[in-house]
Amino acid sequence: MAAGMFAVALAVVAAAYAYSRPTELTVAVGPPTSEDAKLVHAVAQNLRRDRAAIRLRIVTVPGPAEAAAAFDDGKADLAVVRSDLATPAAGQLVAILHRNAAVLLAPGGSAISGVGDLRGKTVGVLRHSPVNDRLLETILQQYEVPGHEVARVTLDPDDVLPAVRDRRVDVVLAVGPVTGNLVPAVVAAVAAANGSAPVFLPIAEADAIAQRTTAYDSLQIVRGAFGGAPPKPSESVSTIAAVYRIVAQSKLADSLVTDFTRRLYEMRPDLAAAVPLAARIEAPDTEKGARITVHPGAAAYLDGDEETFLDRYGDWFYIIAMVVGGVASAGAAFAGRLRTRGHEQAQRLERLLGIMRKARTAESQKALDELEVQADEAFSETLALATREQIDTGRLATFSLALEQVRHAIAERRRVLPDRPADDRTPRTLTPLRAAGE
Repeated sequence: MAAGMFAVALAVVAAAYAYSRPTELTVAVGPPTSEDAKLVHAVAQNLRRDRAAIRLRIVTVPGPAEAAAAFDDGKADLAVVRSDLATPAAGQLVAILHRNAAVLLAPGGSAISGVGDLRGKTVGVLRHSPVNDRLLETILQQYEVPGHEVARVTLDPDDVLPAVRDRRVDVVLAVGPVTGNLVPAVVAAVAAANGSAPVFLPIAEADAIAQRTTAYDSLQIVRGAFGGAPPKPSESVSTIAAVYRIVAQSKLADSLVTDFTRRLYEMRPDLAAAVPLAARIEAPDTEKGARITVHPGAAAYLDGDEETFLDRYGDWFYIIAMVVGGVASAGAAFAGRLRTRGHEQAQRLERLLGIMRKARTAESQKALDELEVQADEAFSETLALATREQIDTGRLATFSLALEQVRHAIAERRRVLPDRPADDRTPRTLTPLRAAGE
């Protein structure tokens, strides 16, 4: 019983220790100097500061494509991925971090007013990459502009103003958050190139593109989004956007993802003070039939269906109560059996002491014979228990000592009593010892 109680207590302490230890989740994000990486680092710092039950271990990679690959290889529990890259097969959505709008700008006074006018023109692409090139191809295909008829030039942010001013490019494509640093800087550079507000090329069929593929969402750049007088743009402009998302492994426990999701949304105001991009974090669509599957843990928080402590561990309490009850019942039965066995052994010892007292006052040899038979019977019963290992060594030694004293008392009494009559001097037949186990 003591060992069982100690084992249960040890298990409870171990469970409490394991429950109180923070769980570390690995998150893949890149590039290392991107706003996404800064945001994830800020989230990790806030979790450490708040001593949260969840901590982040950050794995920086060259870009979102590498983050998705690390996620697929099982090297990360969470990852920041881009919607127009291959979505990880085991990934389920936790949050939308931001939307990178495709902003096409022509200098003020340009004859270019729409995507259809880009035939034979040169597009300067900010931070040119295969994924941004595919985005431009998607836009051109919508307006049936052959991709080979549009030249492309890679630009850095500092190259925009001289490239537009020297007419080395006709249009500039910038892909980034409307409220971030890159796109407003490009808008300002194009405007400064000739001293007039740039022309925003609308993608009026953005909704159609978004319906055709899950890679992009449609987005409205509202009038005056980039300030200025007159406002830039002068009216709201439709475009498409690549979505940056946090995805979690589908095998992660719902409770872990629920806790992470709740903390992420609750810390948005603090994060936005350090990384303005955090203000763009938004909740995904949790309705059935949504284009992207939301992790059940994230959906539980977003829909207000979080499990309580009892909901989460109530079954375990029931199971533990049953196990403890079973152990206690078995222990009580075992203890009762030990008490019964000890009581029986104590009764045999008391029988021997009673035989010894009667032997000292016996009045005839015949009475002594009967007492000796009773002693033999007690010895036979005890020997059978010892053979089945149902009596401990200490009790057996005590019984042997008592039996020796009984035989000594009978022998002494025989010496002081007169010999039995001649007709009573027949050989005495002792009761045979019982076989062990009878």
